[in-house]
Amino acid sequence: MEGNDLKQVAEEILVFKYDEDTGTSAFYGILGEKVKLNNALVLEVNMIPKRHDIVVIQSPLVSNFVSIVKKINKGSVTKDQIEHFQSKLEEIKAKL
Repeated sequence: MEGNDLKQVAEEILVFKYDEDTGTSAFYGILGEKVKLNNALVLEVNMIPKRHDIVVIQSPLVSNFVSIVKKINKGSVTKDQIEHFQSKLEEIKAKL
């Protein structure tokens, strides 16, 4: 979660899936339960015995970031898409 805001959102996670169209991340548990998080990015997966953790960060920029990186990797990114992402960063910068 963001900053030092650590909290448990699910138990016994078997599947993690990010939906680029909605910007939603979903964790699916062993009993079929589903936990959704908006604009979440998995930073760390730790499966050490007796301590299983997945560290997640949430930000409104996650879905834009994932989308633009995928397009860059495919060679299909446009100047307009980069400028749109830059404008999101400029909005954050202006609030500092």
